Amino acid sequence: MEKIIVTMAFCMVASVMSAASLTNMVFVAFDTETTGLSASRERLVEIGAVKFRGREIIATTNWLINPGRRIPPSVIRVHGITDKMVKKSPPAKVVLKEFKDFIGDAPVLAHNARFDVGFVAAECLRNKIKCPTNSVIDSLPISRFYFPKAPAHNLVALTDYLHLKDTGHHRALADSLYVQGMMAQIFESKNGPQTLDDLKKMSCISWPHVAVNQEQP
Repeated sequence: MEKIIVTMAFCMVASVMSAASLTNMVFVAFDTETTGLSASRERLVEIGAVKFRGREIIATTNWLINPGRRIPPSVIRVHGITDKMVKKSPPAKVVLKEFKDFIGDAPVLAHNARFDVGFVAAECLRNKIKCPTNSVIDSLPISRFYFPKAPAHNLVALTDYLHLKDTGHHRALADSLYVQGMMAQIFESKNGPQTLDDLKKMSCISWPHVAVNQEQP
């Protein structure tokens, strides 16, 4: 098995985008489900994404992915995605191209974003697909800043605290919608960030630089 090493760096955002009002900007919130926790050893089984402008949802999409391996029972108990559910689904190589088309050049948001971008980048490398270059905003530290009284900052707790419509958790599209709902509330707040540059200062990361050691079988 190949060994994949992921390193992160802070991203740079174009000044023209930084100056744009957040309420008028198009973002994509996305989430992933996987066969495990390690991007170097595990695989994607689902990507969900929501394209939105404030409270306006422009488009939603969801892909189940055949990981080419069995999904461990312990992981199935978390997200509920079984081998049978993904048996006839396309592989990551197909889905990643569609995902890149969907996000276009919009800034993307994810909760604990390093996990999600790490998996997407690792799968891009395995499949010889160019990694996205979109700005990535991590909504986790942003939630901690704007909702300091929340009992916790995972999406389960935030859904209840922010009175978001609960459609279940640990599925990619549902979790993406929670991120969208949370960020829409933040954008509308009188004390909320005004520009993409404000968000960048709080939590902006780049897509990982991924290196592969092909010496391992």
